[in-house]
Amino acid sequence: MEHLIDCLYKKGFLEESEKEYYLYGLKVLMFNILTILIGLIVAKIYQNEKFGICFLIVYIMIRINLGGYHCSSPEKCLISFLVINIVINYLSQKINNDIIILIGLMSNVLIYVKNQPIKNNKKISINNILKSKKRIAFLSIVYSAMVILDYSFCLQNNLLLVSAGFANILNCALYYIEILKRKNEENIFI
Repeated sequence: MEHLIDCLYKKGFLEESEKEYYLYGLKVLMFNILTILIGLIVAKIYQNEKFGICFLIVYIMIRINLGGYHCSSPEKCLISFLVINIVINYLSQKINNDIIILIGLMSNVLIYVKNQPIKNNKKISINNILKSKKRIAFLSIVYSAMVILDYSFCLQNNLLLVSAGFANILNCALYYIEILKRKNEENIFI
């Protein structure tokens, strides 16, 4: 990656002062691609590709806007995400869909009620936080409406609802873990 950034610099596409930022951005991009690939490979192993894709889409949409717990290193994050994906794909084939949808709906309500994005970057503007809150509210309302419509009209669109349910459960758990972690850190320093 550093070689690519150096080539862009030598060809005049980057300033010296920009090299570090582009290297960081490239590393983040590669890490995110690897994380998504892990999710898709696990879903393929479980012959659960459609579920895996739906789960990742909903999980990422909420996670980007809500924030939550982050591992202390990229390696720990990849290992954790691998284990979480294995567990979720396994459970999606073993647990009754209605239970997951119900727990997902309760998690959705907890996310909607709190709806205070956690941003690890202190430079996030109030405007961006407000945009994230609106997106979270929109996603929460859409998921709740999908569940209500599905059960009202017996549509049985379980794939989307179950994958979104798991995404809501995971996002809710990561969100509240981060809140508890921060509260614990505040108590340590008081």
